[in-house]
Amino acid sequence: MTARSPKKDSEIGVKELGKRMGEMMEEFRAVREELREGFKEQGRKMREEIEDLRREFREREKRWKEEREETNKQKEKMEERIRRLEEKMEERKEEKKEEERNGRGEVGEKMRELERRLERKEKEERRRNIVIRGLEVKEERRRENAEKLLEGIGAKVKAIEVKRIGGDAEKGREMVLLKLENEEQKWEVMEKKRSLVGRKERITEDLSWEERRMNWRLREIA
Repeated sequence: MTARSPKKDSEIGVKELGKRMGEMMEEFRAVREELREGFKEQGRKMREEIEDLRREFREREKRWKEEREETNKQKEKMEERIRRLEEKMEERKEEKKEEERNGRGEVGEKMRELERRLERKEKEERRRNIVIRGLEVKEERRRENAEKLLEGIGAKVKAIEVKRIGGDAEKGREMVLLKLENEEQKWEVMEKKRSLVGRKERITEDLSWEERRMNWRLREIA
């Protein structure tokens, strides 16, 4: 038997190069397929996002339409209330004219002047007062708890009088009226009461019945 001649380096190099090129082509096809699938997935996600945005826009447009309709209804109700108030004012004017014709206008004016004086006197007495709503009171230590609350918000004031004016004693919280030394202390408290945000206690001015009634009517109209 004759021994086979060894392969030349050129033959080995060509075959090896062909093999490597085949492997590279396979890798290229795999990468291309992966990219194609990636593009498909991205396209699908983008279509889903677009559809979600369209759905959200339709829902918002529906809500805006409902809100506009509700606003129009409220506007119509407000216009109706204004019309009724104007009618009542006209009726009151007619009644006043009738009273004046009957000689009762002077008496009515005196009564109104007396009411105004009483109102001014009541406002003067309440000018330096504050009201604490929801004050936690333990063992009837009303003054100590009120002063502690005011110190906590940074108000350096002194209460001349502290008394309970309402609240639920069983729950341990009361509505308390404080008469301070002067009006400047009251405004210091009113300026710093914003520190009570998030707490159950509320600090308000000591308003007269007429002022509370006016505030209630303004809130109702608003």
